[in-house]
Order: sequence, then C-alpha cells, then structure tokens
Amino acid sequence: MILLTHRKRWVYLILVGTCVLACSTSPIKHAEDQRAELARQVDEEIAVGRQMAAKLLGRLGESKDKEALTYLNLVGQSLAKRVGRPEITFHFGILDTDEINALATPGGYIFVTRGLLYMIHTESELAAILGHEIAHVNERHMYLKISKNKERSVTAGETIARILAHGGADVAASISAMVNEGIDILLTQGLAKEKEFEADEAGMVYAATAGYNPTSLASFLKRLHQEKQKIKLSPAYPPFIDRLKALVASLSRNALDNRTDADTTLMKERFQRALAGIAEGGNQ
Repeated sequence: MILLTHRKRWVYLILVGTCVLACSTSPIKHAEDQRAELARQVDEEIAVGRQMAAKLLGRLGESKDKEALTYLNLVGQSLAKRVGRPEITFHFGILDTDEINALATPGGYIFVTRGLLYMIHTESELAAILGHEIAHVNERHMYLKISKNKERSVTAGETIARILAHGGADVAASISAMVNEGIDILLTQGLAKEKEFEADEAGMVYAATAGYNPTSLASFLKRLHQEKQKIKLSPAYPPFIDRLKALVASLSRNALDNRTDADTTLMKERFQRALAGIAEGGNQ
C-alpha cells in the first residue's frame, strides 16, 4: 500500500478532478461541434440550391401561369409539411419548357416543367412526382454528391473567421464550383440509378401518407415508358421500365398495391381547373 503525503494527496485529487471534468465535457463539446457542422452544411446546402435554382430559371424561364403555380404549391407544400425536412423551407416552381422533367436542387427548390404537366393525368400523380423530388432533398442526394471530395473539415467558426479575414472568396469559389457541378448533373449526367429507385419508393410512400393513391407513380412511369421516344434523358437515368418494375415490387412489399382508389371528385375538379391552360393531360 502506498501512503500519500498531504501535499501529494492534493496534487492527486486535482489531477483526478481535471480528468473527470475534461471527460465529462468532451461529449458535450463533441455534440456542439456536430451541431455546428450540421448547421454549416444546411446553410451551404441552401446557398448552393438557391443559386442552382436561379440558374435553372435563367436558362429555361418560368411559367407565367399563376393559377397553375398556386395549385402546384398547394400540393407541394401539403406534402412538404408532412414529410419534408423541418430545417428546410421548400419552394415549388414551373419551368417554361416543353421538355419533360422534374428537378430538385439542394435546399428544397423543386421544379416541374410545362412539358411534364402535359403528361400528368391526376393530382395523385402530381403528388407522387413531387414526393419523388422531395425525397431527393430529404436524402441530400445532390448535395452529398457535389460536396464529396470537397473540403469538409472546415468548421462554422473557421468559415466565419476566414470571411472576416477577407477570405470569403474561397468560400464563394467553393459554392460556385458546387453549383456548376450540380447543374451539370441535373441537366446532363443525372444522379446514380439507385438514387432514382430510392426516390421513387419514398415518393410513393409520401403520397400515400398524404392520402393520395400510392399506385399513381407506377401509372405515370408506365405512361412515360410508352412515350419514351419523346423524352430525352441522360444515359445515367434508369429506363422507365426498370423503375416501374422496382416500384411495383415496392408497392407489393409495402402492401400498397391494392390501394387503387381514384382521386376524389374535389381533386379531379381542382386539377382540371388549375391546369386547364397548361396540362392537356388533366382533361383526359
């Protein structure tokens, strides 16, 4: 047994107390650092998405159909409030082009094209398509792809310090590079095939959660497959028939394949009224 002198005991107790204090505060500090990094990423994600959305509007233009835009936001926001990430404010818009596409940028900026609206027949189909795009945002598919291999070790505090030290150009250049890469992926390359399958399944579940027909996305994919000659897609996108097969299997797996209830009379009427001037498919 080792006997400690009075002075040595005090030194020992101080060292032990210091260790206990450090050990007890390190998990808290770690959690704070994690929250700061997540907050930084969300801020960056929104900044990148906003700039990407501006570029899309600049290239393709925005539809002037206010009634259609109001209706799109009615459906989109009702979904986003139920299933969207709470730290993100979602925005929905219509791109003034005959191309058939729906696009989501990081940070919750979601667009459908006028050409896509021509092909939609029901509100449930629109809800499922928007659900697909919301899923891309929720899962951060685009953001994680364009931020990969970028500098991820910079903390929020370091970023602020760099800006105050007139190093903000580095931050702006990094965001600009991410924006350009994201636009290229959206309009040319496409996301990985497995991300599209994930978004299809999530979009179907989101629509069902909001009370829409869960089989509607499958119906729309079948129509896209039948009209595939009219649609220009990146080779990176999976064929519509492959997405349809995967979604049908998912419907069965989630016991949603028998819920084929049609849209309500109210849904049909407001769909046809809102998109009368833009979506010919709404009258079929």
